[in-house]
Amino acid sequence: MSLYIIKVGGGKEIRFDYIAEDTKKILIRNPHDRFVFFTGGAELLDEECAKRKISNGRVKTPRGKTTRYTTKQLLQIFEEVYSERNQAFVNLLISKNLDAVGLLRYTNHILIGKREPKLIYVDEKTNQPIIVNDNYAGKPEKINSDVLKNFIDKQQIPVICPPAITSENEKINVDGDLSASLIAQELKADYFIILSNVPGLLEDLADAESIIRKINISDYKDEKEFYELAKGRFKEKLRAVYRATNSGIDCRIADGKIEKPISSALEEKCTRIIR
Repeated sequence: MSLYIIKVGGGKEIRFDYIAEDTKKILIRNPHDRFVFFTGGAELLDEECAKRKISNGRVKTPRGKTTRYTTKQLLQIFEEVYSERNQAFVNLLISKNLDAVGLLRYTNHILIGKREPKLIYVDEKTNQPIIVNDNYAGKPEKINSDVLKNFIDKQQIPVICPPAITSENEKINVDGDLSASLIAQELKADYFIILSNVPGLLEDLADAESIIRKINISDYKDEKEFYELAKGRFKEKLRAVYRATNSGIDCRIADGKIEKPISSALEEKCTRIIR
């Protein structure tokens, strides 16, 4: 039996139908395998914010990192968008006769995090730093592994999405890649696969064929040096796989737009991270 933790990216081009069909075929071949999915929705959130003519919260810190300033209003929209996508994927899995369970939002306190209300970002117009103290975002800290194991033991497929919940019962936006990585680590998964809108880590962002097929984290002195291999938001994916690989998990970053995306990742048609 193998346990797969699959993070499905937030891009609009991700083919959830291919993912569901591939999951079904893998389980036909290996009925004792188990899956946990974690769904994103960042691009859909940006799109919804544009429709409502409100800020999507994307800002840059003084160090140049892009993050999301999550106000209470934005968090409410975040919940709606992520929950809708999560449930749509659950319905797809069910249509394939798979026993999927949507763990929407903070149901059963699956994902527990710590809120970081203070955020410093750079104003686009003035280039001056702005400090806010009402950010509803933070870091994933732990998971309710007993609840997840209960679903897995019953041969069900949990499908999880943010937000997380804090010890003070506040809902917060958390990074999906780091959250899924934490789940993989705490459940001692065999595989952690991130399905993205690109086929892996690319040497040249303009060339989808320039996939770096294998990376050994032992070649880098620490997480920070490894993290710097990527640019922009892809950095968090590298942070996520670094931590999971360091815990002994087989990690891959693969294309979520193609047929048989999970099987292709297992065939190493992706970036595989080893140690």
